[in-house]
Amino acid sequence: HCMGTLYWQLNDTWPVASWSSLDYGGGWKALHYMARRFFAPVAVFVIPDRDGNFVVHAVNDGQAPLDVSASLDSVAMDGSVAPLGEFGSAVPTNRAIVLGIVEAGEVEPGRILAFRWKASDGSHGADHVAPVPYKALPLTDPGLRLAARADGGAVRIELSAAAPALFVSLGAAVPGRFSDNCLTLLPGAERTIEFIPSQGSAADAAMAIAARDLYTATR
Repeated sequence: HCMGTLYWQLNDTWPVASWSSLDYGGGWKALHYMARRFFAPVAVFVIPDRDGNFVVHAVNDGQAPLDVSASLDSVAMDGSVAPLGEFGSAVPTNRAIVLGIVEAGEVEPGRILAFRWKASDGSHGADHVAPVPYKALPLTDPGLRLAARADGGAVRIELSAAAPALFVSLGAAVPGRFSDNCLTLLPGAERTIEFIPSQGSAADAAMAIAARDLYTATR
């Protein structure tokens, strides 16, 4: 009995468009930030079944049992939120269990399912599931706001949005690494991200931080 993943492909060796998660200079692409989340030893995933219902799975690849809880909402593109419920359970070691199921009809057309989770070991996360292709969603301008300032040797970035901002991706004109990237940002849920420049000063880097999301990327 064994388990594992064949990861293809890790990095590029020269400038090229590819499916790698690291660029030729060692910079993290969006995939690498996402891979850190979906390969985390403790995580929650919402996976539609064949009937369109949303099945909430908790994964514990750690060496100790823990408690995991998740809260789910139906979110419209204008930012209105309808709670769908909360699920929780003890999760044994080296197991994936079902925390609960949200029926397909509970997420109305034009909405997404957003979820937040936390575990007793302190780990936590948030993400969303789109019941339809993103091009079928009535995307609106999320009013994405970004404020960046130097904080010692790092750049502190405050992010907020007035409506759902999907796949919020931060970029910098100088080499460095973000503490997180490719985010789901919902109204009222501000996020703070750090950027550590590998060259130059944090003050200069703060002037070169930009963000885009699914709405702005398709305009």
